[in-house]
Amino acid sequence: FDRDFVSPTLSSRITKFLIDSGRFLSVFSDLSLSRDKYKPFFISNLYDSSGSRIYSVSRGGVYSPRVIRGGVSYLGRVSAVVSLDLLDKIVSEAGSVNRFELSLGGSVVSGYVSIESIEAIHDLDLVKIDLSDKALIRFLTPTIIPSKIFLPPSLANKPRYKRLESSNLLIPTIGAIIAYSIRLWNSVAPPEKRFTYPNDDDSLYVYKTSVLGTVGSEVFSYRLRPVTVAVGRDREGRLREARGFVGEILFKIHHKRIREIAEKTLAVARYLGIGRSRGIGLGEIEIVSIKRESSEARENTRRSIQGDPDE
Repeated sequence: FDRDFVSPTLSSRITKFLIDSGRFLSVFSDLSLSRDKYKPFFISNLYDSSGSRIYSVSRGGVYSPRVIRGGVSYLGRVSAVVSLDLLDKIVSEAGSVNRFELSLGGSVVSGYVSIESIEAIHDLDLVKIDLSDKALIRFLTPTIIPSKIFLPPSLANKPRYKRLESSNLLIPTIGAIIAYSIRLWNSVAPPEKRFTYPNDDDSLYVYKTSVLGTVGSEVFSYRLRPVTVAVGRDREGRLREARGFVGEILFKIHHKRIREIAEKTLAVARYLGIGRSRGIGLGEIEIVSIKRESSEARENTRRSIQGDPDE
């Protein structure tokens, strides 16, 4: 960026605006504009060399401004499931540096944007993580999982429950996290690889997984805190807010079948996020398999878990 400016409450809005306006990675514009809540698309918030994501949370209804510095290089990540034709178009943009100007909050922001690297995975079976032992899941940005994910299909489809006002989970269960990741997996997997039952959508499978994933998992420790973030404005121009959580959970899945499912679906969620508003940077996660860590890394994980939740 050419000069300092106050970031939007979610810095991912900058990348999203560039994509939606066709100024950068325009091949993603249809996915970015889609309102499908399980769309295979994710835009991260910007971050600097420290890895800290740039976004603001509400503190008593007030959002503390985050300043993006001119002359500093910032990174962002865009993940999507696309056809090979679109992938070729993305690769063709690599190496080029694009100049841009955009209007943010009444001020003009300008700078340069380019593709630093591309990771392409052609086979869904290659996307897998090792959950045979303990694992640490970190929620890098506020994660919004609706509590209605626990409703069985027999109730979820009834009008009275569709209209029921519900909240988002602030203390998530492992089952709820896996259940949401199944919905993402099923949105990108071919029919023969989806987790569902014959002659049924994935509602029953997701519900059973949310229960078995909770019962068949063990949580060793966690540090979570609730946060409120602004996700946009309504038609009247009023700020729309959502309540979610950030932090980390150290867990192990004992249920063999649920573990096999999670090793695939959570691997996809590492790219596409978990929960709502993933297209504006919420629900970004990182999963570390403790079994494969060195003793030094394991000690760092232990210290991280035992740290101050308000740090």
